[in-house]
Amino acid sequence: ATLGELRLSPRRPRGNLERLRCLGDRLYTSEPEFVYVTDLSGLCLHVLSGFSWAMGLWPDPDRRRLLVVNGDRRCVEIFSLDSFSHEGSLCDDEFTDDLTGVCVLGNRILVADHTAYQLHIYRADNLQFVGRLQVSSPRFLDVDSTGVVYITGDQTEYHQVSCTCSTRGSPLQQG
Repeated sequence: ATLGELRLSPRRPRGNLERLRCLGDRLYTSEPEFVYVTDLSGLCLHVLSGFSWAMGLWPDPDRRRLLVVNGDRRCVEIFSLDSFSHEGSLCDDEFTDDLTGVCVLGNRILVADHTAYQLHIYRADNLQFVGRLQVSSPRFLDVDSTGVVYITGDQTEYHQVSCTCSTRGSPLQQG
């Protein structure tokens, strides 16, 4: 049984987990050029546009912002969760044009770069670069309730990354 159907545009959404997130009573979904904010009944509340390839998105309730990977433009766009105004961009010369996912883990932002086989890691509070982690073909990111990041690659393989949150040593460990 289904609760209903969400129709976003004449084009069919790609529909994988990285492009569909729920936070409270809001549903965030993306297609290549748009991000839709709806309530749980499917009523469209806001549409964000101007993306070249909105690959991944992540609502960050602690900092009241929405992170959206703008893959072809090599950046992560940052929007207010309250007003949906654009608050800035996270860009890095090391990003390729194949950014595929983003998530927030504690005070870290992880950006999946499929072509570079890397997770780019930044502080969530000030967007400062922390480091990079080599990962085979990272595509989509998800975090479970215990703080473990699951990275889906090209196949159905998963990598696990957990945060050690220490000021010394590596901020993330791959398992």
